[in-house]
Amino acid sequence: MMNGFIETVSGNAFYPMSPNGTDVNIRDIAHALAHICRFNGHTKHFYSVAQHSINCANLAAMLNGSAELQLACLMHDASEAYICDIPAPFKPNLVGYRTIETNIQQVIVDSLGIPDVPYGAVKEIDMLVLELEGRELMPCLQWSPGHGIIFDAYIKKLNFRNCKPESIRKQFMDTFKRLSTRVL
Repeated sequence: MMNGFIETVSGNAFYPMSPNGTDVNIRDIAHALAHICRFNGHTKHFYSVAQHSINCANLAAMLNGSAELQLACLMHDASEAYICDIPAPFKPNLVGYRTIETNIQQVIVDSLGIPDVPYGAVKEIDMLVLELEGRELMPCLQWSPGHGIIFDAYIKKLNFRNCKPESIRKQFMDTFKRLSTRVL
């Protein structure tokens, strides 16, 4: 980071403390999220934030969610492309972090035309995918068995495999193109 900006893979400068929609690039987001590992890297194998986001969008579709909800699920962690994936236990203890994250996310949502859907609907799907990820990707902790057999069907339809970032980046972009009304 130089002079308050982050240089992205496309060569753009992104200023996280004063984000501007003209600096947002979906290709930068897809690339970065495909290279950031979930769970602070403590999964059985590499599993990216982009793969998590695709699984959220796909689970929304399986639950008959609208295209708008699916797109919102795909993009719910987009700010992490610019500020990384901070594990949940740290976030409340990092003074000002949530404000920065929220500001960046709002700029992304506005600049890419992500539909405004109820936060609770996205969060519910995010938490369901988190539980599935825990069961499939974490080495030993017991994850909530609350959904049991119902989840077994979803696990088989979602992608928790070890995938190369380039493959996931492409899937993320394809999903965005399919769900977004924005012309790229």
